[in-house]
Amino acid sequence: MTTINYYTGAYQSAIPQSEINIRSHVLIHESADAREYDDFNRVLKKQGLELGDFVKYYPRKKMNQYTLATLDKG
Repeated sequence: MTTINYYTGAYQSAIPQSEINIRSHVLIHESADAREYDDFNRVLKKQGLELGDFVKYYPRKKMNQYTLATLDKG
């Protein structure tokens, strides 16, 4: 599962080092760093994916879990 939370600067942990699986889930902090979020979305779009449906909210972590979906070309 990919976690989008804060921007490390030296290494972008939200950008997977290999192709992303459509069955993967993503955890996004409710106040995630915009740079990290944008970087991850660029990688998703290159692979023809986008954030899909909301799955669950984790109140202690203050994070939302989402599925991935194929990019809507319409």
